Amino acid sequence: MAAAPKIDPARSSHPNAVGAGHGIAREMLYTWCGLVFTLIFLAFGVFDPARDLVQRASSLSIWLAVKDAAVIVVVAFFVWGQLIYEWCRLGYLKSFAAWEPPSRKSLEAIYDCDRQPELVVLVPAYCEPIDVLRMTLMSAALVEYPKHTVMLLIDNPPDPADEAAALELAATRRLVDETDSLFRAQERRYAAELSAFCRRCDRNRFAPRIEGRHIAALYRRAARWLDEQAPGFETGDHAAALFVERILREPAGKHRARALEIASQCRGGTELSQADALHEYRRLAGLFSARISSFERKRYVNLSQVRNKASNLNSYIGLLGRNLREVVSLDGVHLEESTLEAAALRMPDPEYLIICDADSLLLADYALKLLDVMEQAGGERIGVAQVHSVSIPNSPLRLQRIAGAQIDVYRVFGYGSALAGAAFWQGNNAMIRRAALEEISEVTQERGFSIKKCIRDRTLLEDTETTIDLLAHGWEVFFLPDPEILAYAGTPRDFGSLLIQRRRWAGGGLLNVPKLLSYLLAAPNRARRLPEAFLRLHYLGVAAVNLGFFLLPILAIVKAPAGGWWLWTLGPFYLLYAHDLLHLGYTWTDVPRVQALNMLLITVTIEGTLRALLWHWRGSRRVFPRTPKSRKRTPAPFSYTAAAVLLPLFFAFVTVWNALHGLRGFAALALLLILA
Repeated sequence: MAAAPKIDPARSSHPNAVGAGHGIAREMLYTWCGLVFTLIFLAFGVFDPARDLVQRASSLSIWLAVKDAAVIVVVAFFVWGQLIYEWCRLGYLKSFAAWEPPSRKSLEAIYDCDRQPELVVLVPAYCEPIDVLRMTLMSAALVEYPKHTVMLLIDNPPDPADEAAALELAATRRLVDETDSLFRAQERRYAAELSAFCRRCDRNRFAPRIEGRHIAALYRRAARWLDEQAPGFETGDHAAALFVERILREPAGKHRARALEIASQCRGGTELSQADALHEYRRLAGLFSARISSFERKRYVNLSQVRNKASNLNSYIGLLGRNLREVVSLDGVHLEESTLEAAALRMPDPEYLIICDADSLLLADYALKLLDVMEQAGGERIGVAQVHSVSIPNSPLRLQRIAGAQIDVYRVFGYGSALAGAAFWQGNNAMIRRAALEEISEVTQERGFSIKKCIRDRTLLEDTETTIDLLAHGWEVFFLPDPEILAYAGTPRDFGSLLIQRRRWAGGGLLNVPKLLSYLLAAPNRARRLPEAFLRLHYLGVAAVNLGFFLLPILAIVKAPAGGWWLWTLGPFYLLYAHDLLHLGYTWTDVPRVQALNMLLITVTIEGTLRALLWHWRGSRRVFPRTPKSRKRTPAPFSYTAAAVLLPLFFAFVTVWNALHGLRGFAALALLLILA
């Protein structure tokens, strides 16, 4: 495999990272030019087929009219995705231009409150590698917040017969205990410092310079502790390298900088106020205060046993705020309501939840920045606040890197659609207001037990369907347009794992179209919601966008489109697309590779969509296909391996045929698919 280019993990993924106003204005000008040129070339390209269609329809040349209509439809698919990207890019740039980042003082104001909203971070996990889980749990625990709970929702079979599975489950349970013990030792130290400071203040023994020097020493101690954790990860892969750099060393550097600032302030004669000192002690006490625990819903027979991520989350969310005890019955262990004194499980009662995948990494400011938006005036109806995660950089595996590029550049659509009020919850990470989930919750029956569902599991895209229900109840989905990266997400390591992931993504889009249409038709001001409707329908039917690019050189064999003007629409789109990829740290050669992977996955998308529609028509429930994260290679089904081999051969034939018939543009298009 070719080595991955060096990508600075701390680099902003905003395409105008310089942050200058003229930079955004220039990018918006480029985008407008791209839109205008795309529409002009589209008009020239469709004119001749449309004229031929009218003439042949009037002369009853049905077959030729059908071919002309097919040309127009394929060209529409070919150009539609490009127009959507350019349109969203305008919104993307506008959202960053209008964003006013909160001050550090504003973010840390939560430490000066007597009561903070309770927060729980949920990490659903199924047979995850221990090294991946360790990084995710530690990153979630190191998210800056006065006090929060990190809950690993273990979905492994609770009593596996296989010895390897039993050892893996035992290691997962042990990891939770070890990580929690690691943080408890630090929490006790800084909590004791806060208590000692409060006692000194009660006795009127507050000495500003002494307290300042002591606070600076505590920040340096916190930095040393973070540095001491790094050697345990430095022998890992590119994900571990990123973890060390951004989760450990970067916050350690900030703690040292803060220590230096406070120490300099004391040396300069500026006294530290008692309120400021209390703020610093509270912040220090909160750095390592996260509680790390686990929950296994499959141990209890009266909880959902359906094998999917949504059911795992629902089983825990449905128990929040309750006191429970375990009751052993003939059919197994049950969880039942209990008094506070007799409770074996005292569930937290949070106002906010963070849900992140088991291979995601959250940065220190993640919770404070999202909470700031949801708690400020005007944010009361934000049900979901999120950032677009960036793929973990520097992978030595080309396929993993290109799959990551697909995800990274998709942030343009995510932020652009959010500005038009068309954002969807993207389930790998988000902060969710629990009241919103409670409002859309419903109780269903499973094996005779009442099961509370907040997150939908009718399709394999639980986040998409849940978004539509939240919208129907008046809740909003918000994308934080912060140029700083706040979350990273893992990507599949091999083609077999990638197929499983993309088949799952393809399985729910079209199934949610009827529910989306019902929401759009019932919403007020339908005419003003047309941009939202277009963007949301594009999100659900994105698989069709690449069909035009895939079919156009093939269609030329049946009916050569006159002139091929629409081929020129590739120019503006690819220049903007490549420009954004370059600012993400990728190279020009990665641009055709990303498009080639899109083409290669079209068969996966079509098959996944048809299979989901078939299962839905039969009324059957699909088993949730988990994306493997093992270091072992996941074999790809033979049909997809054959397609990966036969498609380049087929496009080689298309290239030759088009070249021999003088269709040089279409020959070049097919050749591009081969070379990529």
